[in-house]
Amino acid sequence: MGTKPIHSPLSNMKIKSKVFLTLVLMTLMVCGALVWFPRQNAQSPQTHTFSAIELSQILEKSSNGKIIQVEVDDLFARFGERFKGLYESDLASLPALAKYAQALDDEFHNEAITINENGTSGLGVPWHVSLRFGSHLGAQMILIFRTGADLSSLGPSYEKISDNIYLLKDEPPSKR
Repeated sequence: MGTKPIHSPLSNMKIKSKVFLTLVLMTLMVCGALVWFPRQNAQSPQTHTFSAIELSQILEKSSNGKIIQVEVDDLFARFGERFKGLYESDLASLPALAKYAQALDDEFHNEAITINENGTSGLGVPWHVSLRFGSHLGAQMILIFRTGADLSSLGPSYEKISDNIYLLKDEPPSKR
């Protein structure tokens, strides 16, 4: 004669909690798939690539190259020659540079402006302030050199926008 298995209330609770956990995990997997798969097939937005002429026009409309030059020279006087990311507190004293940056990129992040050392943006390129804008994959970079910087090492990858303000047209050879 067979005996009936005895189920204690504790074993019933363990079974219920395992079933519940399994259902929760399956629901999360389904939700994740519903969110993830449509994104894989979505096309990334096309970003506009600015020419040096367009950047010069934006500079004229939004700011002033001479004032930006003074602000960059003041940055080097304040921080010296050391790499530094510029944040909101730093940009408060740089209204012309901040205004130009915002005119270039609606989703402007303060981390996009940095003081960079020699060679950062190409072999022999002197200390400069770089302004990175655009999407992650389609980013462009403007380099602003201090007054009196030796710009003889700038090659064809650098296009003049105004005075000591240049567009880095493509990735410098030292970064490839």
